[in-house]
Amino acid sequence: MFIIKKLTKLTIILIMVVSSSFFCANAGFFSDSPKDVAVKYFEALSDQDFDEAYDYMYVDLLPEYQESNKEMFKQMMSHQGFGRSIKIKDIDVLKEEERGNKAAVLLKLKGPQGAIQTSVYLVKINGKWKIVSME
Repeated sequence: MFIIKKLTKLTIILIMVVSSSFFCANAGFFSDSPKDVAVKYFEALSDQDFDEAYDYMYVDLLPEYQESNKEMFKQMMSHQGFGRSIKIKDIDVLKEEERGNKAAVLLKLKGPQGAIQTSVYLVKINGKWKIVSME
């Protein structure tokens, strides 16, 4: 009987730990950093996952325009050759600056075509970093 009570307490503790981990992850406690978002954006482009790439961007549109804007983005990225003729093989984070709800990340993108540096600017919206512009 003592063993059953001990196992029951252990089971309850395990359930609480798993539940709180799930809650924290969904509440944004383990959200991506600005550099994570910038890297994942370019990885998604390279993998031709334009839906995922679009989700990393800050788009301030009325809901009725968001889906058509997403479709235009997907067509534009596909037309530009991301994932086919433009393939990113390696991404280096050269610099990350975070100030409050704004951040800048300097990346070096490497591929068969060579390497380029790009700056990615982000803002934190509802606990998530979103890309607002690049140069």
